Amino acid sequence: MKNAGGEEKSVDELRQLIRTTYGIEPAKSLDQMLYKRAANGRGFYKTSEGKFGLTELRKGVSIDGVPLTSTAVV
Repeated sequence: MKNAGGEEKSVDELRQLIRTTYGIEPAKSLDQMLYKRAANGRGFYKTSEGKFGLTELRKGVSIDGVPLTSTAVV
């Protein structure tokens, strides 16, 4: 399976990245949303270690403008 989004992350790591990058609290059901999408093969996959990876970006979506944690204003 091709990883389109860089390093695989655990749900806790993703929650922290959302907090620090965007300054918002992640959805309480983030783990369920990721699991369902991975199980259905819709943009995510789950590793045996319980981490999630991104398999594809929706058409027209660019990650170039998304701030990284090192450049986010907190």
